[in-house]
This record gives sequence, structure tokens and C-alpha cells, in this order.
Amino acid sequence: MVDNKPDKKNVTADASKWEVADVIKFLETAGFTEESKNFKEQEIDGSALLLMSRNDVLTGLSLKLGPALKIYSHVSKLQRCQPKLATRSSAH
Repeated sequence: MVDNKPDKKNVTADASKWEVADVIKFLETAGFTEESKNFKEQEIDGSALLLMSRNDVLTGLSLKLGPALKIYSHVSKLQRCQPKLATRSSAH
């Protein structure tokens, strides 16, 4: 059984199945406790997180530029760990 919950060691977990609380945990684990509130407010779950572009993170969440860039780096790494999931969902 694959663990779909986020943590530092499990970045390959199927993030598309994460709930908003899991996204918050992912961000808090990375050190973005304050900024995670914006993701909760915007109801960003795992599927939405995987769809986020750089522009979405930098301008769509009302975050300061520094933290937003760092968060996007983490989101981008997560997205790159899951290319099969992205192509699988676009194939349907």
C-alpha cells in the first residue's frame, strides 16, 4: 500500500489524492506555516497544487515574493516527481 500522506521523505506520494489538510502539512513541513493559511483560504488540495503554475503561486495567493518563490520551488519539485500522474489524467 502506498502512503499518500505528505512528509519530507515521501515526496513521491500521490499528491493528487491529498486533501487541503495534506497540502497544509506539506507546506508546514517545508517551513511555510504562515503562508499555508493562504492555501487553506483558497481551498488548494493536492490536485489543485499539482496544477499550479509559477504565476499562480506568485500572484494568485497574495504572498510576499520571497516566500512565494521558495514555495513554488517546492511545488515544482513535487510536480516533477509525479509526471506519470499528470500524463495519466490528461490522457482521459
